Amino acid sequence: MAVDPADVTAPPRPPRPARAVLGRPAVLLAGVVALGVLLRLHRFDAPILDAHAFRQTQTASTVWLWNRDGFDALDYRVPMYGGGHWVLELPVYQAMVWVLQVPAGGIEHAARVVSIGSYVAVAVLMYLIAARWFGSGSAALLGVGVFTLLPVTVFFFRAVLIDTLLIATTLLAVLAATHLGERFTWTWFAVFAAALAVSVLGKATLVLAIGLAMVVPLVRLLSDGGVGRLPKAAVVGTCALTGLLFAAWARHGDELNTATGTLSISEARSWYFGSTFTDPDLYRVVGGRIADNLGVAGLVALAIGLVAIPRLRTAHRPEIILTLAGAVLSCGIFANLNRIHDYYQLAYYVPLSMVAGLGLAVALRAATSRVGAVPARAAVAAVLVVIGVVSAVSLRDGYFAPDAVAYSVEAQGRELRAETPDAPLLLIHRFADPNDPVLWYQARRIGWRVPAEDAAGAARIAAAHPEIAAVVWITDPDPEPPHVAALARAAGLRRAHVSAGMTVYR
Repeated sequence: MAVDPADVTAPPRPPRPARAVLGRPAVLLAGVVALGVLLRLHRFDAPILDAHAFRQTQTASTVWLWNRDGFDALDYRVPMYGGGHWVLELPVYQAMVWVLQVPAGGIEHAARVVSIGSYVAVAVLMYLIAARWFGSGSAALLGVGVFTLLPVTVFFFRAVLIDTLLIATTLLAVLAATHLGERFTWTWFAVFAAALAVSVLGKATLVLAIGLAMVVPLVRLLSDGGVGRLPKAAVVGTCALTGLLFAAWARHGDELNTATGTLSISEARSWYFGSTFTDPDLYRVVGGRIADNLGVAGLVALAIGLVAIPRLRTAHRPEIILTLAGAVLSCGIFANLNRIHDYYQLAYYVPLSMVAGLGLAVALRAATSRVGAVPARAAVAAVLVVIGVVSAVSLRDGYFAPDAVAYSVEAQGRELRAETPDAPLLLIHRFADPNDPVLWYQARRIGWRVPAEDAAGAARIAAAHPEIAAVVWITDPDPEPPHVAALARAAGLRRAHVSAGMTVYR
């Protein structure tokens, strides 16, 4: 017997919060979230030298440098470029880590607490939003279950990554806007204004990726003749003020970055946006990652959910469609970022998991009508188990592989810290990346990294910065080039430490 996917939802009406909080759905949601937290505690003590250590250590370095030089959220620094500026996001995530580092037992522990806490917030917000949009608590809960088990969300929602918190704040802005569209209250307006500002100033790309749905309820509010002029003016003013604050923040960051000589926000536009919106290879790369994370079972559930959307009995279909369209647009507009960094797709798994949950709910309802409730629930549970097993195998062979953590860099950092003063350093080695913060963070040192092939560049930096307290050659199979010792002698430094990993002139 064919089952109308609209049957998985009730006629559109606001959910009953008291029943949702006190009834069985809350218990099941708590169980799913508890499992998700346990999964994300794996390698809690490991150094941040696994996937995307570059971005993780850049974020953690902001906190470490606040410890070293004093807290300043508007003027934060990075260890590269001699401890200069690379101001991109408003450091809300980093500020939370800075506050929590003492009770949590260090920067890495505090950051993982914030990221895992962000997972909890995202899971709850996903449930509340999906239950409203789909009119089905089962679909919402199953969507959270899918999201919880995906390998990419398991890893990154315990990594030192600002996206985790800002995905949560973006979803909070969507939920608050949804409430405002139903009935304006100043409480939900305050939540919306704060969440929107933090999301836009923290990572504006996420608003396009998963936040476009907030436009629909806000338009409803503005077109509602029963809402007074003051609330409407407050909403419009908040959106306009947020845009102005973002422009001011970008200008502030550009000024600081230009003074340091780093890539400014304005100069990075070609890097952010790229020119590959219509390049099939972009979608092949991103689509391949999504397929690997969802697996066959997840993809089938997603396909069923997509087919069900046009027939849902819901007043929120525009929000669903706009969210999915925003994810596609985000992928194409920020093409370079999505092609290179898999964590840029992290936000996309929110709507993808929601729709996959809808697909599982449709399948559950169809199976229930054919074989009964108990076998149907067992079948859907089995699908989730399959997704979980595939995820575990993927994590074991990928993000959590035995060799995924570069412990050798941690040892190199300890040696560099022990053999150099806490002052600007000049590191020289083959193929050095001047933008790479990984070794600097492990050593808790600042300075410049220069490729061995760029003797002139090393000389320019040494001449411009007499405060350099040590020159370090990071050993590789090739012998140390003569210009390293010459630079050190010119700066009045002598060879003070030689090991298999480095030679230090201080």
